[in-house]
Amino acid sequence: DNSIMKSYIEQYKSTYGVDASYWDAIGYDSCILIAEALKRVGSDLNSQSLFDALYNMDNIALVLGDSAFNNSLDANLQMVMRQIQNGVVESINN
Repeated sequence: DNSIMKSYIEQYKSTYGVDASYWDAIGYDSCILIAEALKRVGSDLNSQSLFDALYNMDNIALVLGDSAFNNSLDANLQMVMRQIQNGVVESINN
């Protein structure tokens, strides 16, 4: 599994005393993407340079898995769905 995710879940629980939600992880990953884009842009920050930095990102390691953007600038994040049945966590992805 994703070691970044495991570390994030442990640190979140330790810091806040509750389990992290999917939405918490999305917010965290969004901040990581913006921070990486700003680092790549450097002092040449404007709307076009930020757009270009995000558009050209590829395989950024995130809590929810590696990410890249498609031509519509949608993040290509893999969604994993699991359910608990009889005390066992099972994947329900096709």
